Amino acid sequence: MKRALTAALLTILALGATHPALAQGGDLATLDKIVATVDDAVILLSAVLQDVELFLMQTGMQVDSLQYRQLMEEALENMVSEKILLAKARREKQEVGEDELSMALDRHIEGLRQQAGGESRFQRQLEAEGMDMRDLRRRLSDPMRDQLMVQRVVEGVTWELEVGEAEAREFFEANKMNSDMIPLRPQAVKLAHLLVVPRPAASVEAVARRSWQAALDRLAAGEDFGAVAKELSSGPAADKGGDLGWLNLQDIAQPALQEALMGLEAGQTAEEVITEAGLHIIRMEERQGAGVHFRQIVIPMKVTEDDRLEARERAREAWKFLNEGGEWQAAVTQFSDDKYTRDQGGELPAIPIDQLDDRYRDIIELLEPNEYSTVFKGARGYQIVRLRGREAARPFEYEEIAEQLRVELLAQKRNETIANYLVDLEKEVFVQRMGIPDPQELGAGN
Repeated sequence: MKRALTAALLTILALGATHPALAQGGDLATLDKIVATVDDAVILLSAVLQDVELFLMQTGMQVDSLQYRQLMEEALENMVSEKILLAKARREKQEVGEDELSMALDRHIEGLRQQAGGESRFQRQLEAEGMDMRDLRRRLSDPMRDQLMVQRVVEGVTWELEVGEAEAREFFEANKMNSDMIPLRPQAVKLAHLLVVPRPAASVEAVARRSWQAALDRLAAGEDFGAVAKELSSGPAADKGGDLGWLNLQDIAQPALQEALMGLEAGQTAEEVITEAGLHIIRMEERQGAGVHFRQIVIPMKVTEDDRLEARERAREAWKFLNEGGEWQAAVTQFSDDKYTRDQGGELPAIPIDQLDDRYRDIIELLEPNEYSTVFKGARGYQIVRLRGREAARPFEYEEIAEQLRVELLAQKRNETIANYLVDLEKEVFVQRMGIPDPQELGAGN
């Protein structure tokens, strides 16, 4: 049940997560009772309940009244911690500049837009709440400013923390056979694929490539990436110099874009990434584990239904070639559009079974080693997959988990440091907890 709640930036677009007692015309005075004070700031029961309801809505969890109470207590303690850190920031007279605030709002709103499923749905949700973009930014500004101030305090306490190679390896050696500490590497499959990506008509691509080459030439001449993006790029981030802010790799919907970003370190550029949106030039600004902050220049290339049908026919030609006795490597070399795997026979890294969506899992379950599938529509285009083998669940080797282990150990060290810091801070900041009511009195939990 333990989890992190972010109370300071409850999504304005998720107000449907109102507590049931409010939705049923419950006692507003009861729900808005003060449950804690930190210096001159108060925390209301309604805020705690809304935080819990948003968490339950996002996770789909069903909880009983005892578990609901635990969630309420965790939400309250997280809010108290945030208020304590904010009080410290104000005592230190921390300030957040307007440019910094604006960029943070841009990143947060872009995240909301993606959660909504695109610009049109995002705008419809805004309209349903009776807001426009200016209203949303205004309502998020103060919570965002507070969050940035809290982040500064946290960074000041934790910036020197690190987990070195020796520390990570020592933890691994001590716990590698303890699946409670280091879970087993899950069952996986080793695959190869042949991928045919729908491409725009030659005339459309030629026009796009002229703009793409012009962008590359200007970057090579030393022009600022953001300035070139503002002038030549398309898409919602173009007016921000192509800056998409911080995103989690798992949240990036375009597989080709996700794959390219996985291979970039800070300061590196991928000059040619093709998605259904067009031709991308990507520059990695920063990365932390699975979190990436990058800019992009997107030159649109519209893919039509005829283009998709042509791709499907090329994939069927590849399948016919294989069924007439053609070698797998020859088919991949001749037909596959995946330049990252084409020279290696389309071989992919081992993929955990639980990370495959149902479509791929159902296809692979029917294959024996070295057999290949028929043509099917995958995430990036039309595919044929070949099963190279299956791997049973087993303990990880250190090299397989080293980076993830260091990230998790650093997060644990940061959490412990912050927890100890909060204990000391609570001695100098006035904190009073009034307690929370029984969830059953509020009709909460099952």
